[in-house]
Amino acid sequence: MEDVKDKVRQMIEGRRMESNLGLAAQLGLSEEAFVRNLPAGMASEVPRDMFEEVVEQMVGWGRLRVVVGSENVIMEVLTRFPRGRRGHGFFNLHDEGCCLGGHLRVSELSSIHLVSQPFMGLETRSVQFFDLSGRCMFKVYLDRDEQRNILRDQLQMFNSLRSRIGRQVGSSS
Repeated sequence: MEDVKDKVRQMIEGRRMESNLGLAAQLGLSEEAFVRNLPAGMASEVPRDMFEEVVEQMVGWGRLRVVVGSENVIMEVLTRFPRGRRGHGFFNLHDEGCCLGGHLRVSELSSIHLVSQPFMGLETRSVQFFDLSGRCMFKVYLDRDEQRNILRDQLQMFNSLRSRIGRQVGSSS
């Protein structure tokens, strides 16, 4: 296990443009396993049964970058996160005036991670949702100001959520 953690740490320290998905593939790991092996302090896991609480918190964070991707595509939209509710086996995102909508099969949700890590020379903060096979369902990144700094109010809300309900992963314990 420590060997995997060391390999993940080395890859994070040496990467430039490579995504966690790409790095995970190089190690033969799922993206979820890669995130669980990030160095201490970079990720906190939230119990999957707190999904609705996490989503409800993000609704109040303002404009965010929502990312859905695979090996071959990364799609992003910069918008506020919509409200949702359960129905017909899904958590349905629908909020009047919000350009983002969708249907999330929460029964397939394995874990939620609050991730703090550098990418392309910048610090990032994101909420990442993984399915039962370890694939990322979607990610939500905090927005930036004109100087490319994470918005201070969003950072405070992210850190508050992490302090309140996140369990640190990546440590040897």
